Amino acid sequence: MIDKSFEPELHEYITAGQVPQVLVVDDSKMVRSAIRDRLELGKLEVREASSGEQALQLIEEKLPDLVLLDQVMPGLDGPAVLNILRDSYSKYELPIIPVTCKDSPSEIVKALNSGANDYITKPIDFDVMWARLCNQLMQKKAAEYLRHAQDSLEQQIQQRTAELNSSNQKLRRVIQEKLLTEDRLQRQANYDDLTGLPNRSLAKDRLGQCLAMARRRNLNPCVVFIDLDNFKAINDTLGHAAGDELLGEAARRLLACARQSDTVARLGGDEFLLILEDSDEQERESRQRDIRCVGDRIIERFSKPFVLDGNEVTVSPSIGFAIYPTDGKDGEELMRHADAAMYRAKKHGKNTCCFYTPDISVSAKMKSAVESKLRLAAASSR
Repeated sequence: MIDKSFEPELHEYITAGQVPQVLVVDDSKMVRSAIRDRLELGKLEVREASSGEQALQLIEEKLPDLVLLDQVMPGLDGPAVLNILRDSYSKYELPIIPVTCKDSPSEIVKALNSGANDYITKPIDFDVMWARLCNQLMQKKAAEYLRHAQDSLEQQIQQRTAELNSSNQKLRRVIQEKLLTEDRLQRQANYDDLTGLPNRSLAKDRLGQCLAMARRRNLNPCVVFIDLDNFKAINDTLGHAAGDELLGEAARRLLACARQSDTVARLGGDEFLLILEDSDEQERESRQRDIRCVGDRIIERFSKPFVLDGNEVTVSPSIGFAIYPTDGKDGEELMRHADAAMYRAKKHGKNTCCFYTPDISVSAKMKSAVESKLRLAAASSR
């Protein structure tokens, strides 16, 4: 007799009206009948199949709660049926317990590795069979409960998520508007409205970062000042709209001359700044040749006329270079010396490049001193 206290949870399951159905697959009618008698004593519903083919047909018609599967049968044997079923059903969807007369560890391991939930050996110990069968049925019940609980939880989550999404739509719009506003303010603070290039503030920040890397890696970045020759005359003659169009096109031409790692900025008016980064340690002469090539590209780009409101005008650039660290130890000094070199280029006939040299600063200081004395003299003569 079956000890009905062995699995009280299963009997509680059955008492609740959920009677598990077991499919017994064996080519021996005597074995099937013996198993049926024992299972029906435990109030389980039993179906029988005498072959693997019949078992698959019955399973297709109605999925049982568990399969007791004989391993040695003519036609489709137990391992073949197990492999077919595991292609469609997981171990929790359809528990399968092979019933085998081969009780060697290798055979048992092979069955378990093929997807069996447990195993029963012949001759059948019906107490062991009952215990293992009950264990698998309770695991199946637990898995179903978890799936139902998960489905319920997912529904609750979806409902709650929908509520949160609905209530947060306004908040997201407010946040997006705030971010857009902050982005516009950030862009206005760092970029030139007319050309879209970095402005003086952002250019100084990038120059600081570039120099910090140059100090660590012993590099020679270069600061380039560019001023458009005769821009004021064109702006006054054709109007500010044409002047703005000229500056926009000038910005695009400068960008075409720079690498992606370089910075092209507009400092204001018709003054532009380039920060040419250095990727390798080079001798000054070699570095100057590379930088001069950039200057030549800029001059060549600007040699093509600008078309402004149907009028062709030619604008040339005056370009000054200052190389770190020879021409300046920090950003302010490099920018000042590149600016001075640019003015030297203007004095040399415009549309040309000039590298900074110390005599430029000496000349500038002498000129400043003379101008200062002249102003003092003019003030004292009044």
